[in-house]
Amino acid sequence: MNPTYAIDLSLKPTTFDLWHVCLAGTVVLLSFILILLLLAMVFSLARAKNKPVEPIVQKAAPAPEPVVKIVEKIVEVEKLVHAPAPEPVILKESTPDAALQLLDCCKKKHALSTLLKKTSLPTVMPILALLHEWFMKGATKH
Repeated sequence: MNPTYAIDLSLKPTTFDLWHVCLAGTVVLLSFILILLLLAMVFSLARAKNKPVEPIVQKAAPAPEPVVKIVEKIVEVEKLVHAPAPEPVILKESTPDAALQLLDCCKKKHALSTLLKKTSLPTVMPILALLHEWFMKGATKH
């Protein structure tokens, strides 16, 4: 199957139907309008050459004096004061209450990884051990 079609543009249509009549009429009408426009342009250029050109002089209008207006502006400046960094809490002994507090903080802020990065490992290990025991006791009860 050959998808290319051979079209011979030199062939003339064998029928002269209404579509071809309308097409021919449109070509004749557009050609007539084009000739009329070209003739109108030639005549207008010929007339323009015969007339003397008057220089166009614009009179400068006096510049209006600037109006001075007094405007009062109220500018509010916000001063950012950084709060002092909170002192780190150092746990001396790990109790179940401390483990529950740590778990509560992790639930609220979703920042267990941040907490582990900021605190030292010896501080966190006893608390995590208590959490592990607490979870294991809860798992065995259920």
